[in-house]
Amino acid sequence: MAYLFSIIILCGFIYYFFFVRKRTTSQPVNNTISSDFDTNIYQDFRTLAFGLGQNNLPAPVKVIMEWELGNGMATMVCSSDGDAGIYLSNGTAIIGGAKHQNVRTLALKFVENASSFFKDATQVKIFTLPESGKVNLYRIDGDDKRIISERVDLLQSGESYYNDLFKAGNYVLSEMRHVHGG
Repeated sequence: MAYLFSIIILCGFIYYFFFVRKRTTSQPVNNTISSDFDTNIYQDFRTLAFGLGQNNLPAPVKVIMEWELGNGMATMVCSSDGDAGIYLSNGTAIIGGAKHQNVRTLALKFVENASSFFKDATQVKIFTLPESGKVNLYRIDGDDKRIISERVDLLQSGESYYNDLFKAGNYVLSEMRHVHGG
């Protein structure tokens, strides 16, 4: 009898893991994030980065930079608590930037300096991936969510108003890659 009961419980867990759990985790939270990529850890990290589906706990201010990377996308997140992470649509992630003082310092500076660039930026509710040849920069402060979208060629040539913000983000990116051996 105990053996039969154990088999029934085991079957219930297997059913939940392969059918119920898969259905709930593969759907975007609140249908507010759109992506053309296969569901993988990138989508999960991106959802967390934008603070979707979180409870009403106070969250740090975040600045998120997204750009096209070959056949995929890259998302870098920096927050006012000094943390930083990089997520690639192929499923690769570099997290825990706050553990490194040099990354922490650059992430804090990036978030702090970003606020002046976002004063007149467009408010958003949907966080789309950037168009080809563009970089999206988001600033999230509670319910205040804003976007700046700029052409990559203008940022790389230094002709963009947002060049200093882009450079600061790239300093964080470079340091993250450096401390993680990339």
